[in-house]
Amino acid sequence: MAEAQRTGRGIALGAKIEGAGGFPHGVLRGTQLWDAAWNSLRIVGLAALICGFFGLLIGYVVVRGAGSRVSSFLRQVSFLHYLVPGIAFAAASLSLFAVRLRQDDHPAHDRRTGAAHPG
Repeated sequence: MAEAQRTGRGIALGAKIEGAGGFPHGVLRGTQLWDAAWNSLRIVGLAALICGFFGLLIGYVVVRGAGSRVSSFLRQVSFLHYLVPGIAFAAASLSLFAVRLRQDDHPAHDRRTGAAHPG
């Protein structure tokens, strides 16, 4: 530790936590951050290509097969992603904030005696 202070390099992030790798050479100097960024860019690029391809395919089928059952089904399914984020956000909000308190957890309830305090 005295050596790290003398050289001005500081102590590695997570050096005192056993099993934590941290960034021993700095966040931007090591390869972990750049590897993670490159992986993220590859995943995003691949997802964009796949979604673009399927979007063009669905658009072609909907326009060329206007009035068919497949066309109307694909048109309805393609708008499903507009509904899911709202539903997912509502479900998450309900699960986080609409938790019913047990009688023991109520602030006006005395756990030692079991009696309820007024107000």
